[in-house]
Amino acid sequence: MRVRSLSVTGKKSIAHRRIESQPAMNTPVNLIPCALGELFAEVNHSGYITLADRYGLMAAIFDETLTEEDKRSIDRLLRSVCRGRIKLVNELSAIK
Repeated sequence: MRVRSLSVTGKKSIAHRRIESQPAMNTPVNLIPCALGELFAEVNHSGYITLADRYGLMAAIFDETLTEEDKRSIDRLLRSVCRGRIKLVNELSAIK
């Protein structure tokens, strides 16, 4: 989807012209095998999810080869966050 907007004068801004001229990049996502399983185990054990964990989940969602079991696990994890069972922390890593 291309963003098109007009400025007050009716001309496209320079930033929007640059966005339209750049080709769309489709970079494949390649997850490390067993990474999701380890992530779920660590989050359930610690009771919180770090910033790095959240970026890992975001990448996993874009992986087209996820199994139904992995998708259900992600759903369970997100439900736990919504219900307050898992806390969000803004630390980059759980390593101290």
